[in-house]
Amino acid sequence: MFYHIQSSSLLVKCVYRLTVVTYPSYTQIWKKYYLFVYAAVFVYSAAMTVPYAFVSQLNTITYNSTTESLEYHSNRWGDYAWILDFQVVAYLLATVGIGAWTMRNIKKNLAESDIASKTMRNIIAFDVLIHVCVAVSHCLFKISMGNYLKTAVLFCVSDLISLSTPYNLFLCDKNFRKIIIEKLRRKSRISRNSPPTIEKVPNNTKF
Repeated sequence: MFYHIQSSSLLVKCVYRLTVVTYPSYTQIWKKYYLFVYAAVFVYSAAMTVPYAFVSQLNTITYNSTTESLEYHSNRWGDYAWILDFQVVAYLLATVGIGAWTMRNIKKNLAESDIASKTMRNIIAFDVLIHVCVAVSHCLFKISMGNYLKTAVLFCVSDLISLSTPYNLFLCDKNFRKIIIEKLRRKSRISRNSPPTIEKVPNNTKF
């Protein structure tokens, strides 16, 4: 479920960039309805886990006395693995397609010499490139891995995709860095300038 939440949230972010670049007035619509959008993301992600829950009910575990180990059996796991592979490829193609479309609209709507246009294109290109590399490596690993390793790699890759976004912004977006650094400096100045708190001692206190 968390993988679908992270991947669909990434697509929502890509769609947000595309709509804001193409129609700047849509920013107000996103501010008004973003909670409903993420509620829909949660419902969609929960629905995508239904096949996995169904397959899990068909799993059996037996004890092998020869090897003295538990053996995991699933007659339908291959079907779910195929569905998951299809979803990974679909997320990848959607991310690349929307990212390329957004960069095209930025180049079309903003002047080529505009610094903001170049910066935004670089941010989107870098962000999309990282997610594409991670998703492609995930697809390559899934070809030769067993079911257990596939699940472990899936969780690892989904965390990389979701957690890399703020670092990408910090590396590529100068305005984002300025905001973060300014907030840190402001907190540092407040902590240095604030007077120390002195606890009052009652007059009749004996030492």
